[in-house]
Amino acid sequence: MAPPKHKSTPIKPKPGNTLTARVDVERTLIKDSVTPYCHSNVDLMDFAVHVWGVERDTATAILGVQWTLDDFQMKIYRKVLSSSKFKESDLHEPFRKIAETLLGDMSKEGYSVKPCELWDGEGKTYLPTSRPATRDKKPDMLNYDEPAPPKPTWGNVRVVYEFKKKPPPSNPEAPKPKRLFKSLPPLPEDRPLTLDDSAAGVSAIKVKGGVNDPGHKKAASQDIKINPLKRPQEGGSHGSRQTTKRQRFVASHQQAGAYALECFAATSRYYVVCIVISSWDITILYFDHTLVLQVAEFNFEVDAGALALLLYGTHFCDRRHAGFDPNLRAGPTPFPETSEDERPVETPIGSYFHFEHLPKDNGEGRKTAINKAYKITDVLASASDLIGRATAVYEVRECSPNNELSSEQYALKLSWPLKSRVSEIDVIQRLRNRLPADLHAHLPSLEFSTDFDAERLQLPWLQLDLKFTGTNHQERVLRVLSEKKYTKLWEAGSVDAFKQAWLDCVECHHQAWEVGKTMHRDLSENNLMLYWDKDGNVKGVLNDWDMAEFTDEERDPTTAAHHRTGTPPFMAVDLICMKDQTCRHSFRHELESLFYILLWAALHYDVVNKIRYNTLDVVEKWQGTVTEIHTAKSLFWGKHTEAEAVFARVRPEFAETLDNWIRPLWGLIGEARALNHLRKFKKTKKPIDEDKFMDEKINFKMFMEAIDEKPRWACVDSDSEDEED
Repeated sequence: MAPPKHKSTPIKPKPGNTLTARVDVERTLIKDSVTPYCHSNVDLMDFAVHVWGVERDTATAILGVQWTLDDFQMKIYRKVLSSSKFKESDLHEPFRKIAETLLGDMSKEGYSVKPCELWDGEGKTYLPTSRPATRDKKPDMLNYDEPAPPKPTWGNVRVVYEFKKKPPPSNPEAPKPKRLFKSLPPLPEDRPLTLDDSAAGVSAIKVKGGVNDPGHKKAASQDIKINPLKRPQEGGSHGSRQTTKRQRFVASHQQAGAYALECFAATSRYYVVCIVISSWDITILYFDHTLVLQVAEFNFEVDAGALALLLYGTHFCDRRHAGFDPNLRAGPTPFPETSEDERPVETPIGSYFHFEHLPKDNGEGRKTAINKAYKITDVLASASDLIGRATAVYEVRECSPNNELSSEQYALKLSWPLKSRVSEIDVIQRLRNRLPADLHAHLPSLEFSTDFDAERLQLPWLQLDLKFTGTNHQERVLRVLSEKKYTKLWEAGSVDAFKQAWLDCVECHHQAWEVGKTMHRDLSENNLMLYWDKDGNVKGVLNDWDMAEFTDEERDPTTAAHHRTGTPPFMAVDLICMKDQTCRHSFRHELESLFYILLWAALHYDVVNKIRYNTLDVVEKWQGTVTEIHTAKSLFWGKHTEAEAVFARVRPEFAETLDNWIRPLWGLIGEARALNHLRKFKKTKKPIDEDKFMDEKINFKMFMEAIDEKPRWACVDSDSEDEED
């Protein structure tokens, strides 16, 4: 009985799987990947309470004070906005001084905050990126713990500020007070918010001191009147109800998303908060790898209380509430954490990860926690997704309880896969159980793993009254996995070593599919690796099985509902086609990916000197938009001159590989595509089974024959592509 067929949604490029230095492409990818998971009009007070850890009584009190903004700096700010001769960056200094003065006034009133510094890049200073093939960026303003680093970096940014200067209006009108969030009644039309009972129109109560948190120093003799009006929630929740019109994820928000992505790439953190200031209007954005929150927009010219709460929250929160990973520590301090206000690390290298694994019940009603500590010695891969797996890989050494480091190096992988997907650990265990023992050398060797779900991570949106559906939310887990550290393909040392490692992965992949009934589904240059055994023989390792699926089981519909991830330069062209929504992910698509990896290496790898060069112009479109990728690859397969233009750029040391492997494989796949194209023009009464035809023309046996290699494990005479998923 043939295993069930698996239909695949086409590949949807995202920031994490498209390597591009083009700003327009990056912004488009961010918008496309984020917009479906953006929850707008979140209540400011609820955000401050659950994201920044502000006490609700404190937030209420801050919103209720008639704060006065620095009049002189406000005049400068208005002047900059009123004329097109001023630049956007001219808004920075007056806003920074307005904020500093307001924080000083709040401190006098007893609202103590952490010493932080607003660093102003004036729109001129570029911060180096941690992401490959990505341009450095010049943020407007960044919030750091004081003192700010002499040379600003993305790794310890608390909050990102992005400014936009709207064109001056031809007929300026006085701003109308409004408060879209529900924390307190709408602002009166004639004056800023006051919580006097006559302004509120309802009875008021007094709160002694106005604040409940023990660290607050507000004088007990000062009474603050607050409005008790609160819109009732079902179940008594203080969560946010999205009752107003959905906010748009505009260009400035996309730019803020690009900055958030840099913060994620520079270190380990759960979320990033960005403040977008468009003239007077402020939008607070929250990014994590599951969703995006947009706080209801407010105008700080007429709502100084909202600005005060924003500034208090961003300066009050500890590093955990600023979004930093509490498991990443500056030193080998054991559990529990000794200081809640410890500064975030400036760079992961030299820092320590501390993890606790909670195993299943041992059968006697007891659980024994496993604690692990690792010292980071290098960053091998940085997170490159906003919504998605956001995989980061670190070179680490295990740290013993007495702070001794292991001699062996490990690769520590942190990723955010869909919770509904089969665990990579389970996939590898299944393959080890099913594949011949001598193939185990080509599978990753795991050392430790643990998962963190949203509850264990205490992600703040759990406390908000968000309305989740199958299309606006992806339930993900933070998965931590350590394994033996392997070497990248471009560090093979010789072309022969590279070819042997690539061939090992090809054959291991086929056995995993044929015998293990498992399809990898995410083949790329970073997932084929190598090492040398004790006898000095090179061994290829097929790594990163977190997107794999079992071909002998029905696919989980919750994973099928989302676009799968991958790296477009190495994806089969049929899976990139956005028009064909029924394209079945087949084994032949995996073979096409393996071909692309081989070609990419011949174009970009100096394996002797262990260098991977930047993308050549002849395949630059393979890293562009969906349309560009599909068009470029279709031309590569359909026009001989296009293919020859690519082959002409193959590195000299790969000349023999080009003639003996690359050209024959291009002929195999290209001929099958051409024959299939011709079949579509023939008149026939029978429906055309395109998948079956293509599977018969591109299979493992023919793939190996094309490169004149004899399989070491597979019995190719009985290999039948008709039985694949």
